[in-house]
Amino acid sequence: MKRLQLIKNITLIGVFTALFCVVAPFSMPIGVVPISLATFMVYLVSAIFEPWIAPAIVGCYILLGSLGLPVFASFKGGFAVILGPTGGFIWGYLLCAVVESLLIYIFKNKKWMVPVAMVAGTVLIYGFGLAFFLIYMNGSYSFLKALQVCVIPFLLGDAIKIATATALSYVLRPIYLKTHPKGKVETEEKE
Repeated sequence: MKRLQLIKNITLIGVFTALFCVVAPFSMPIGVVPISLATFMVYLVSAIFEPWIAPAIVGCYILLGSLGLPVFASFKGGFAVILGPTGGFIWGYLLCAVVESLLIYIFKNKKWMVPVAMVAGTVLIYGFGLAFFLIYMNGSYSFLKALQVCVIPFLLGDAIKIATATALSYVLRPIYLKTHPKGKVETEEKE
């Protein structure tokens, strides 16, 4: 039984990593940091899967991108991207996946936790990405200027991504839980 579950988990990780790699590169360049669908995918997989599967999906995505596959924003890939000015945001995806999926797993019967966990993960993405960006730019950007470039233009888009990912997760997570051995866990909100 454990072997079958391991195979199912590896398959899930592979399929959703592939989906992540297909969706995430689509982006809109608005400056140094582009708007991409990668954060949407982080929100979605972290809301659907447990804290040992969601970070694995995001980690595989980062690994494939760092090896050169064009899966990052604007179909870029390689170590230059994850070590460049936007690299901190990419590494922040992993932090977001861990925290978001863990919060949703701990508070599994609280539907309100899904968007709250996504907001908490977004704060980590912004914080880690902003710090990495400031270090990379080596003093050429003030903190306020970096906020204007790396955070403020993305607030509305990320709010829309969070709302959409939340709505989709309310539909997809129960389907996943029904096919998972722990699918008997109640998914209704309890106060």
